[in-house]
Amino acid sequence: LGDVHPIELQWNKTPSQSESVLLAPNPSTGTFTLGFSATSVETMAIQVFDLQGKLVHEQGYVAHVGDNNVEIQLVEKHLGLYWVRAGSKTAAKILLLTEP
Repeated sequence: LGDVHPIELQWNKTPSQSESVLLAPNPSTGTFTLGFSATSVETMAIQVFDLQGKLVHEQGYVAHVGDNNVEIQLVEKHLGLYWVRAGSKTAAKILLLTEP
């Protein structure tokens, strides 16, 4: 095998709605809560993608004004990194799946 190189993730914060998006617990075993704040009632799609960009989970949700918490249960539970998107205006967050 080739050389092993450490990976360091650096999070750059930009002023946006995405700063209020939380995933808990993270790491997760496949069931987690997506928390975010909404300024208006909005019907949205909550999507989970693997790192190759394959959609592995999608569910509809109607957000209400204020704090929202959505429980998500993944059917496919392969170990690794995933990204989660809620609505068209919310930036992605990274989710790490681990063994139970």
